[in-house]
Amino acid sequence: SRNGAQVDQGFVIRVKQEGKTQTRFLDERGFSDQQICFRGEYPVGRVNYLNPAFPVSATLEAFSPFVPLRAEDSAIPATVLSWELKNPTKRPVEVELVGYLENAVSPYDRDKSLGVRKTTVVSSTGRLMVLHQADPSETPSRTDANSKPYSLEERHGYGSMALALLDQTEPAWGLPNLGSAGAISIEAFFETTSQQQALSEFDQRPVAAVGTKITLAPGESQTLRFVLSWYFPNFNQQLSGSMLQIKDFKTLKRQYALHFSSASDVINTVANRWDILGETTRLWNKTWYDSTLPSWLLDRSMIGMNCLASQTSHWFSNGRFWGWEG
Repeated sequence: SRNGAQVDQGFVIRVKQEGKTQTRFLDERGFSDQQICFRGEYPVGRVNYLNPAFPVSATLEAFSPFVPLRAEDSAIPATVLSWELKNPTKRPVEVELVGYLENAVSPYDRDKSLGVRKTTVVSSTGRLMVLHQADPSETPSRTDANSKPYSLEERHGYGSMALALLDQTEPAWGLPNLGSAGAISIEAFFETTSQQQALSEFDQRPVAAVGTKITLAPGESQTLRFVLSWYFPNFNQQLSGSMLQIKDFKTLKRQYALHFSSASDVINTVANRWDILGETTRLWNKTWYDSTLPSWLLDRSMIGMNCLASQTSHWFSNGRFWGWEG
């Protein structure tokens, strides 16, 4: 979520078997509490979705890259969302999986004169992406506190965000604008369009999606990797408070701005360096929990690390590390 509001995002699954179709959100709307099981083993969270009346079991493995002794690789603004889909039945099943994401770039700005939000479907070898951005107006009607033209590019929350399917199979599709968050029918996620870009005014909450279709034989399982990334380099949202006491705070960026220029740049880095960023994270998780120590002790020994991946901790572009609580 963002400060003060939720960002609409998630996954939808549709299965077809012997002429019967079932479509569900992969959350509490599609599965009851008793059909969802979560297990956290830092930095990996695993969620199992299992309903005896649903012909496919789905397991989500989610994590941000965590590579011990490599701080920059462990500070990449991305979350891997890896889905294992399994057909436990004795008949083939067709599965469609769609991920969706609201364009929440510049979330604190609602003035239409500032520009428009833009979403683009981007296809490259082996991956399909929806990229959210904002296009600033050349002639905004507003001025800032110093009576200068209001600069959207310098505002907190300006940047980009993206959702990508790394394991692109055919057919796969990207939808640049499904409509407004909270008002989209579940069937709309499976429609196709030739539209590759969509523009929306700042008072709207447009949602985009990327999806694919596979067929699972009896007993077969397949993994589909998605990556959610973000690029919001600016800190200068502070009007008061302790952070203003940091030297040069008004001009500092987030550390990752030294290495990336957009959310799509982040996606490409995760895809191209998967062996390090993805597999090393999994190896660390497996190594840590491959122990004779009790699971509660292993959990408790690592749980404090999660503060490094929250708003409690900040790594600035000048190299300084800063945190709120010890």
